[in-house]
Amino acid sequence: MDNSIAIIVEGAAEEAIINVLLNNDKLIFTRNELIDDGPIRMRKSENFEKHILDFGFPDTFDIYRVLDSKNEKFKISSAFKFKVGKIVELYTTPEIEMLFIVFNNDYDTFTRHRSREKIKPSVFCKQNYHDVGNIKSREDVYNFWNQQPDELVAVIREYARLSSNKRENTLERLLK
Repeated sequence: MDNSIAIIVEGAAEEAIINVLLNNDKLIFTRNELIDDGPIRMRKSENFEKHILDFGFPDTFDIYRVLDSKNEKFKISSAFKFKVGKIVELYTTPEIEMLFIVFNNDYDTFTRHRSREKIKPSVFCKQNYHDVGNIKSREDVYNFWNQQPDELVAVIREYARLSSNKRENTLERLLK
């Protein structure tokens, strides 16, 4: 890759998963290529500009955003556009907890259940899985997946296959 990289994540679970993938050399880039040595938890472009771009990084860089909603806008102001190569949005729709559902071979069960009750993946996980303490906790999610990084990669690939999203817009795009 020519540019440095910023990887922006939505929440603690996404941060944990990206850290597992980085620590186990499963991504197309390394921690050394990241402008902040790891994922950045920041949703608003204004905050990103103020806390990251304003520090005068000499290189241009690409931004990868890991988020669950296609409705969130992330627009870099013209004052900082010259620093940004590309912005790539990677969706974990409807939530990152879908990875646990796929891991447990419950994708079909969940989608049938969801069509009847409109249940969120995180609620489904809390009701059905007890091998992860807190499904939203950075530490618990990290500890769970860090014990099985190859399975995490397989689950990300399988979810990309199962989901209705285009493959290039999922976490699979970042995998080696």
